[in-house]
Amino acid sequence: MPSKLLFVYNAKSGRWNGYLDAAHKLLSPNTYACKLCALTYGILTENEHWKAFRKNTDIPMEFLHTDEFAKAYPFLVDQNFKFPCVLKEMEDHTFTEFISAENFEKIDSVEALIKIVLEENP
Repeated sequence: MPSKLLFVYNAKSGRWNGYLDAAHKLLSPNTYACKLCALTYGILTENEHWKAFRKNTDIPMEFLHTDEFAKAYPFLVDQNFKFPCVLKEMEDHTFTEFISAENFEKIDSVEALIKIVLEENP
């Protein structure tokens, strides 16, 4: 079975935060702080290509906002990951950084993100 990937958005959860994020993406997309969200979501809805990939893959994936991540994985908070990022769960249930915030800046399309995920999890 492929390793679990933990996707952490650089955003807080909740409807109000979602509206603020949508407005930010619409009004000032170049300053939006979450490249993961920018790649996988439009203004209000999930990118169709990403959604299809996510639903049809056997790769276990979990998606969390920063506040959800801190609650679900408090033992990882002290590792000071920069968000957005993707963490990979290893066989011993530890996590390693799979895609860093810096690497997200180099990903220019959802297709490129999918390619990276598939190359690591054939």
